[in-house]
Amino acid sequence: MQRREFIRTSCLLCAGLLIAQPILQSCSTVPVLKLQAKNAQIIVDKATLKPNQKLHIIRNTKMDFDLLLVENADGSYHALYMQCTHYSQPLAANSKQLFCSAHGSVFNFNGEVLKSPAEKNLTKYIVEPSANQLIIKL
Repeated sequence: MQRREFIRTSCLLCAGLLIAQPILQSCSTVPVLKLQAKNAQIIVDKATLKPNQKLHIIRNTKMDFDLLLVENADGSYHALYMQCTHYSQPLAANSKQLFCSAHGSVFNFNGEVLKSPAEKNLTKYIVEPSANQLIIKL
C-alpha cells in the first residue's frame, strides 16, 4: 500500500509541475518604467534602463495597454503594444515571449504570432535613439 501511495503522490506532483511551468515563467520580472507621452512620443532616459536587461515595460496612464521596449541584438530598439490581437486582452512578458493568459496566444519579441488563436501580429513602434534618450514614436 505504501508503494501505491508513493506512485500516486509522485504522479500528482509531476502533473502539477507541468501545469505550473507557464505560470512560473510569467513570474520572471521585467522592469517597469512609468512614463508619460507628449506630442505622440514617449521619451525614455537611457539612465533609467536596467543594465544587462533587454526588456522593459513602459507604463503610460494615457494608454490602455503597456508597451514592451525591446533591445535588439544589434543594440537598436523597438516597442510593442502589449494588447493581444485576438480579443484585446493585456499581454504578459517573460524572458522568452509575450503571452495572453485569457486565450493562450503567444508572440515573439518582434511581435509575430507564435501560437493562435491570435492571427495578427502586434502593433510595433519605431524607437529613435539619441545620445541619452530613446524616443518611442506613437
